[in-house]
Amino acid sequence: MYYKLINFYLNIRNFLANNFFVEINAIIYYNKLYFINYYFSYFFKLIPFIFIKKLSKLFNFKIIYKINNIYNIYENKDNYIIPIIFNIELIFLNNNYTNIGNIIKYYNSSIPLLFFLKINNFKQVNYIKLKYLKKEIINKNIYINNINLNYPIYNLFI
Repeated sequence: MYYKLINFYLNIRNFLANNFFVEINAIIYYNKLYFINYYFSYFFKLIPFIFIKKLSKLFNFKIIYKINNIYNIYENKDNYIIPIIFNIELIFLNNNYTNIGNIIKYYNSSIPLLFFLKINNFKQVNYIKLKYLKKEIINKNIYINNINLNYPIYNLFI
């Protein structure tokens, strides 16, 4: 009896969270990233997300959105599992660094790196220092000037 009641409340909560409490942050149209204005995002909260998904399919654009503090991308046909990350740091131009391992776990690996850097306000990044496990432990430095920031996060591990 209680399980059915709890399940009912969970279904209502999921329906509301997945349709009315979605925060749309950006749109990708023809591989170009457009950030949504903070005030304009409130307009999207009035429209159920299921309708925005249908518009996305109709007009062929991707949506970067946040539900339950996790960033996802809609209309993404590629799903990748990133390897086990031991360490991921951003090294700035002034040689300061910050570990982003606890931040990057809240992002879908198909989200562009540019979105990740801008939404977290990381400026003047020189390179990304990675240590991860694929078939063996790999240490890698990726200079920001040498990569396309519109590529997804999983490209860091290729």
